Amino acid sequence: MVAWGIRAAEKLALEIPRVAFSSDVLAPVDIETGEPVTFLLVGSDSAEGLDPDDPRLAGRNIEDERNGQVRADTIMLVRLDPRTTEAAVVGIPRDLYVPIPGTPREWRINTALAIGGPEKLVETIDLNFGVEVNHYVQVDFAGFADLIDAIGGISVWTDSGVRDRESGFWVGEGGCHRLDGDMALAYVRGREFERYDEDEDRWRRIDLRAGLDRNERQQDFLVLALEAAVNQGGRNPAEIKRLIDAGIDAVTLDQVLTPDDLNRLANSFSDFEPERLRRYNLPVYDVWVPRDSEVQEIENPTAEDRAEHPGDAVLRMRSGPAQEVLDVFRGEGGFLDIEDVQVAVSGTDSELVSDARDFLAERGFAIDTDTAPSGSGRTVIRFSPGEVDEAILLGRFIVPTPEFELVPDEFDEDDELVSVVELAVGDDYEGVAFIPGPVFEVEQLVYGEDVSPTTPTTRTTPTSASPAPTTTESPTTTTEAPVLTIPSTTIAEILGRPPEGVSCS
Repeated sequence: MVAWGIRAAEKLALEIPRVAFSSDVLAPVDIETGEPVTFLLVGSDSAEGLDPDDPRLAGRNIEDERNGQVRADTIMLVRLDPRTTEAAVVGIPRDLYVPIPGTPREWRINTALAIGGPEKLVETIDLNFGVEVNHYVQVDFAGFADLIDAIGGISVWTDSGVRDRESGFWVGEGGCHRLDGDMALAYVRGREFERYDEDEDRWRRIDLRAGLDRNERQQDFLVLALEAAVNQGGRNPAEIKRLIDAGIDAVTLDQVLTPDDLNRLANSFSDFEPERLRRYNLPVYDVWVPRDSEVQEIENPTAEDRAEHPGDAVLRMRSGPAQEVLDVFRGEGGFLDIEDVQVAVSGTDSELVSDARDFLAERGFAIDTDTAPSGSGRTVIRFSPGEVDEAILLGRFIVPTPEFELVPDEFDEDDELVSVVELAVGDDYEGVAFIPGPVFEVEQLVYGEDVSPTTPTTRTTPTSASPAPTTTESPTTTTEAPVLTIPSTTIAEILGRPPEGVSCS
């Protein structure tokens, strides 16, 4: 049954519409060897095939579409590392004002799709952000609704009645709301949400940052949709086939991405918890661009500025702060690379130690061979406070999951800090997994029961996989192992998430 489901899903994947790219536009990547891969995920505002009175036409410029000007309504970069099963996403505001290759002026970035199709949008991403895109995925919002219906809808929370008159979203009261496909589309496309104020008996604007709030909401909705798909049985090949079948008319892929690639990524991320998706925001600021070319653009314009100088509201990227975010998607930060984790493998059984060294090296870990024999009984990972992320990653590969021992910082004769990640192979050691296990199970052993699969990972700027844990005493005087604290994260208040203690599942 499983084999049939996989073959059927692969066959359907071959039927998904494709878009051709020139050979030098998409950066090559070898998914088979586990190389990290960056997708450009685009939601287009195409209304092809919809009836004139379809509510999904709310807010669309149909006349532009008839002239071939389909714009990108949603633009996201998604980076996946199959070896560590880490995933990150950043939304690119559609009103970001940037140069578009081959044109003499700047435009909103979402117009690149209308000017030169997907290839021009990929080139624009490369030019302005220095991010190489490996694969392209486009979702037609007209078919997006059908995908949401296929997974049974999405539940969101509001604390009162909420509406967006432009997109057509409306709920009359607070609480959990199950959104069908059409209402979900209105939810993710909304830019001017209002909340009903019972005390004043009127609607008040709550979406003050327009496109920026929408970016956060769309990222969060992506997590909700992934959770709903998993709960629907989305880890089951037969269910995957059904979802592909439902969305086959809504999705377009590049011509290079193969069913084998999709299958390998699905296998690598089979235990991935959607809440673990790292969400980043691109730092931007408001700009008013007067149509009079003799008047310079105005940063953070007032109402008077807009009235005096007719023009267009756009966004500019804060180049300095944005580099840390973009480094994640350039492969230069944010993710913990296996090659950077140096492991000392010890143990009294030389055969088991040799086995662990060989297989960890195959997975990409750097092996320190100058290690004295130690360890018996249970397998243990010993690590210093600055190496908690490395210890967690290592622990996800060891079968069975080992014990963890936090050791005090060590210093060499030059008073330099010595990093410690040691795998002491015990009698219970069974091997090294090909795909790492769920991260939260290992984190529970390291940090305690306070960590769960829903520990959020929303960030505005990247750090290491987790901030370095604190110690109870100074490193130079510590005689006992320090105490780990759960890393803090920056959580955005996003419309749609229930308050603590309330579930909309």
